[in-house]
Amino acid sequence: MARSAISGTFHNQLELNAAEKSRLVRYMLDPNTSEMDFRDGARILADHIGLFYRGPDTEIDDLLSKTMSRFQVDNYRPLVLLQTLKRYPGIGPYANSILDSTNIPSYLREAAFRALAVSFQDPARKYAMAHLLDEQHSPLQDAEAKVLVS
Repeated sequence: MARSAISGTFHNQLELNAAEKSRLVRYMLDPNTSEMDFRDGARILADHIGLFYRGPDTEIDDLLSKTMSRFQVDNYRPLVLLQTLKRYPGIGPYANSILDSTNIPSYLREAAFRALAVSFQDPARKYAMAHLLDEQHSPLQDAEAKVLVS
């Protein structure tokens, strides 16, 4: 972003070249990366992706697969990815997997539902129809009701 501002071609979206994105994903996959740095990296990736889908990205898909598969052991990193990369369509299967699992913290299920609702309206609507009255976590119940009303 700083390079763009200096050159006078500033865009709202953060553009990463292939090497920068690859380095960022490798850093995020490192288990020694702090939670704060991981969150910052996820925000940078979200800005890089932008508001509109550009097509599959194998490096982001790899990050999702390696991070989201550990949601029962490590809730923080999957939560961050659900919150920041919710516009990336590759997040949908992982959000569904979390919603289908048992003994998942309510805040993680809420983030999974909200991520699903952004790009996958039909599965989100089906989940809301099936679970609205059973839900005990009021923010998730509220999100489910909003999806049903929209």
